[in-house]
Amino acid sequence: VITLANKKACEVFGELQGKNWFELHKHYKSEAQPHAPASFQLLQVQQVENFISPMQTKSGRLRITVWHNAYIKDEQNRVVGVVITGKDVTEREQAVEALRESEQRFRSVIQTANDAILTVDNSGKIKSWNRAAEKIFGYTAEEIIGQSFLLLAPRQFHEAHQKIFDQVLKGDVALPKKIMEGATIRKDGSPLVGEFSVSIWKSGKELNSTVLVRDITERKEAEERLLNSEFVLKKQAQELTDMNTSL
Repeated sequence: VITLANKKACEVFGELQGKNWFELHKHYKSEAQPHAPASFQLLQVQQVENFISPMQTKSGRLRITVWHNAYIKDEQNRVVGVVITGKDVTEREQAVEALRESEQRFRSVIQTANDAILTVDNSGKIKSWNRAAEKIFGYTAEEIIGQSFLLLAPRQFHEAHQKIFDQVLKGDVALPKKIMEGATIRKDGSPLVGEFSVSIWKSGKELNSTVLVRDITERKEAEERLLNSEFVLKKQAQELTDMNTSL
């Protein structure tokens, strides 16, 4: 039973003195929220120090509050009461939930994209890997996460790529803003031509890079075949011209 409530508590929650503290919370139990024990007897045993719980204000709104328990003990060290202080964190929890939902939507977009999207940390290790990357390169996320990004580059380019990567992290070289084309390699060793878009971002003190890769291997092969066909046609036309001239 609540024996004392300060002015602020009564302003927010209404008259509290004489009410049962545990009855005020029993309707708001949720698996997502850690709650204090449901009775004073359990409180005596468990002695929970901090917990989060919704509580209905006198206006009927639910406010999420972080509560702190300070235990009052008798000479035999038995818990005979508790002083409970609370801090309203509703807006903070709502912001966290909104951020969580935003991150879920972002991950959904990443996973359904047609282009490979991967994140590399400042040590060159791959941190994230979407489903399109699995399809394009042949590595599952479990296989590739934690591996060096150089695993995706032909061996003869490893030294050059590592040098550029180190220079970019140091700020000695700026990343080109345009989309780049480059050679890479699949898990089975087959070559892949990709269009690359790279962005650098900071998380705390750590620099990360997000890389978007579009597989243009078939397009480049088609362009090569077209160029070869044009070359052959031009050669044949020149040969006919030379033949007619000699006649």
